[in-house]
Amino acid sequence: MNRHLVRAFEDWTAGKRSAGLYRYGVFAKPASWLYYLSAARSSLNRRPLPRLSRARLVVVSSPLVGGVGKTPVAAYIAQACRDRGLSAAIVTLGYGRTQRGTHAIQSDRDPILVDRVGDEAAELWRMTGIAVHVGDDPSIVIAELDQRGVAEVIVFDDGISRSWEGERRVVVLSSFDLEQPVRYLPDGRWRVPPEFVAKAACVVVTGSPATPEGVPADYRHRLASWGYEGPVACVHGRATGLAGLNGGESSNAPSDVKGRSFIFCGLGRPDRFLEHVRTAGIDCGGARFFPDHHRYRRRDIDHLQKLRERSGSSWFLTTLKDAVKIDHAWVGSTPIFWMGMRLEQTSGDDLVSVVLNDRR
Repeated sequence: MNRHLVRAFEDWTAGKRSAGLYRYGVFAKPASWLYYLSAARSSLNRRPLPRLSRARLVVVSSPLVGGVGKTPVAAYIAQACRDRGLSAAIVTLGYGRTQRGTHAIQSDRDPILVDRVGDEAAELWRMTGIAVHVGDDPSIVIAELDQRGVAEVIVFDDGISRSWEGERRVVVLSSFDLEQPVRYLPDGRWRVPPEFVAKAACVVVTGSPATPEGVPADYRHRLASWGYEGPVACVHGRATGLAGLNGGESSNAPSDVKGRSFIFCGLGRPDRFLEHVRTAGIDCGGARFFPDHHRYRRRDIDHLQKLRERSGSSWFLTTLKDAVKIDHAWVGSTPIFWMGMRLEQTSGDDLVSVVLNDRR
């Protein structure tokens, strides 16, 4: 898709309005009605696949596109299962990869080639150290892992078009989208009707700060209007430090790196990353945002170097999702750091207990 159209979609769905964006809205409104009629309804009534015979299957999905936080939630669940003594494996669609076939990252010796596995799979491996599998048909990959008995829990990231009998579905929503009207692609970020949420074993609300009152009542009321009254877990990301792309690891706090940073990233919601940067106390000299899942090339890094020099910044700051797509050979002497993030539950029902205890 044209990058200008992608940027218009991201700005429009983030609530920004200008003369140019209103022109986008004239196209987006009728297109969203057609999308709803042709695609959204059909996805709610697909026949589920057979139950797994050995492993528990946790499906992490969202009715929304772009920047909801599914991948960090999938990583959080897989890590929590491992911490509780259960063997785990992760399966993902391999979004953005250019090579077909079945691939896996299972050790540090495996080459992490984004063309083979996609940026989300590479990000999941770096975040968790848990084996990540991708394939042309994820349902076949999941069935094979179950037959081989390699994991007690299989976490499938992004299972909106597939379901299994006996699955434990975790539906991820952002606090921002819970507060906005439901609008379908390309006028909004919804790709299926909100009744999809009723299938969940647990709803996870991302970007929700800690509150002594627990899950906000208006969140529960909105979910109830969509037919869901089950467990709700609110989570929030917290910066844990910086790691160097071309200079080894750094355990320092973000504020310990001297000089101004130049920020770049390709995310569905770059404003959230900026919020974490500000909270960490990092001095930002400039920023360049790319479309979500942007595939970096040498020319992008060369262009970023010029922008950094003009801004007077001395180092780059990005995300892990972006860092895994940058070839070290493209990077010169300018340090590139990515910000480590850790998901924390702030309120609501214990997410992992709900998933593992098989209760509603």
